Amino acid sequence: MKKIYKLLLVLSIVFISNIITAQDLKSWKEPMRSEMIKMIEKAPKKNRIATFDMDGTMISESPAYDIAIFTQKYSDAKIASKDDLVKALLALAKDEKYKEYVDDFFTTHKSKVYQPMVELVELLKKNQFKVILCTASEDYFGTVAMNTAFPIFDDVIGTNFKVRLNDKEGKVENLREAGIRPMFAFGNSDGDYAMLEYAKKGGFIVLHNDKASGEYDKPEEYIKECEENNFKMIRINGDWKTIFK
Repeated sequence: MKKIYKLLLVLSIVFISNIITAQDLKSWKEPMRSEMIKMIEKAPKKNRIATFDMDGTMISESPAYDIAIFTQKYSDAKIASKDDLVKALLALAKDEKYKEYVDDFFTTHKSKVYQPMVELVELLKKNQFKVILCTASEDYFGTVAMNTAFPIFDDVIGTNFKVRLNDKEGKVENLREAGIRPMFAFGNSDGDYAMLEYAKKGGFIVLHNDKASGEYDKPEEYIKECEENNFKMIRINGDWKTIFK
């Protein structure tokens, strides 16, 4: 009898912990809110893992990537193109004071965090998902950025410049090396497509289509590509009530 009571108690605790409340995804509009909740509830119980890109998926890229703002602040190099930025960042990462620069940067810099995505991560964790930030930003930078802006992830997989740039196929290679294959993956650009395709149950693109807030980037092109690749779309203007945390 005691064993049955204990089993019922454990089951009731698990059930209660997974109840969806009005506070879950409160910044999301219908019908997307209900669709996301249903997807999580119906997900297989084993190997619950979700991966998230950082820039443009968890935080704003407007007016620029956080790591681009950082590089321009601490590098003396002239940066006029993306290639210049990458070269300057690679050089900066070799500086013996690099970690000091990163720590100093985040003492004053505040990332523009997407509140709906924070709520999504929280709901996934509430439902026993392991959530991993998989970013093209340098590994230490990504870790400090996460700990400063949204300390809710279970792990961070960033770029190790000595191995590869963690973009496109690089993200998948790093996930494979870590023995991780996500059930769901979330990104915002073609740099995330390989990771989205790698996800077992589906990939999602955060579609930047809100001109008023400045969160706007080739939405028509991404809509077409999402349809071709069978990715689901999360529209900033359309699926969210509130954008920023």
